[in-house]
Amino acid sequence: MASAKCKRLAEKYSLVSRPLANQRGAAIVLALLISAAVLAVSAGVLNVSIRSTEISGTGKSYGTVEEAADGAVNVIQDAIYYRINGGDIPGILVDNLDNQGDCFDEALINFNQVCTLQLDLPGTLDAHYNAHVTIEHLYSQVKVGGRIEFPPSTGGAGNNLASYYRISAEAVGPKNLRAEKNVLYRLWE
Repeated sequence: MASAKCKRLAEKYSLVSRPLANQRGAAIVLALLISAAVLAVSAGVLNVSIRSTEISGTGKSYGTVEEAADGAVNVIQDAIYYRINGGDIPGILVDNLDNQGDCFDEALINFNQVCTLQLDLPGTLDAHYNAHVTIEHLYSQVKVGGRIEFPPSTGGAGNNLASYYRISAEAVGPKNLRAEKNVLYRLWE
């Protein structure tokens, strides 16, 4: 009798002989846990994808604003060259120099004279760019050159005088992105 009783207790508490009816819902719980893990991984991948797209777009926008600052510096370099040598200044500066031409001319002639111009730069239909440009005549020097950074000019009959200007431009674009460009510009007269 004792052995029959022991046998029944062993069957009752044995993991191997338990009937499947006592494990109801184990498969559904396991399936839900696996589904939750897959959903979490999918949400993470989607979040990383969205963030990388945003970062890429911001980088592209910053690159465009940086090109706008570079363009503003190039326009001012052309304006200095043409104003000193008697040519036509770039069209984008005409309105600005009509209002602030004295400041620009004084900055070209006088040392340590600072002139600040505000330029509206062309952009796409939904993008508008402004540039805040500062021009300062640092100094002039006779017979400079000979270094790789500033080789002497070639050709032309000039007086061998070089004027150095500091041009700083800060461009502002869409989403208030900013880029700054500073240049030391040497003009042989």
